[in-house]
Amino acid sequence: DLGCGPGWYAAAMRAAGLRTCALDLSEAMLREAGRRAPGVARVCADLAALPFGRGRLDAAWASNTYCHVPLAELPLALAELHAAVRVGGAVELTLPRLEAFAAAEGDEIEHRSGRGDDLPGRLFVGVTLPRARALL
Repeated sequence: DLGCGPGWYAAAMRAAGLRTCALDLSEAMLREAGRRAPGVARVCADLAALPFGRGRLDAAWASNTYCHVPLAELPLALAELHAAVRVGGAVELTLPRLEAFAAAEGDEIEHRSGRGDDLPGRLFVGVTLPRARALL
């Protein structure tokens, strides 16, 4: 569970009997994931520098996480993910489609949340569908 946040998906994966690792850059989120999914391995790391060897992951789940990786780092972060998942392994990830916003600026956009957000300054990136396909 890459970018596990509070561990909702890690807990569901564990409950389904899957050997699970919860990865997040936030130690606070990892603590919460540990409460929600006891027994799940937890790793504090950046999506742009995954600490897994080549082919070490059977699969990867990354729901709404790569949208927080800076655009300049996104291609390499996805290459790291590709290298970490074994040949034939499954990857499920989401990249927000910000077509309306990106169309005005090109194939991709970066935006930091403002004062009204729960976490001001949080980075969001979006890509058009053709750009997402090219990246992947």
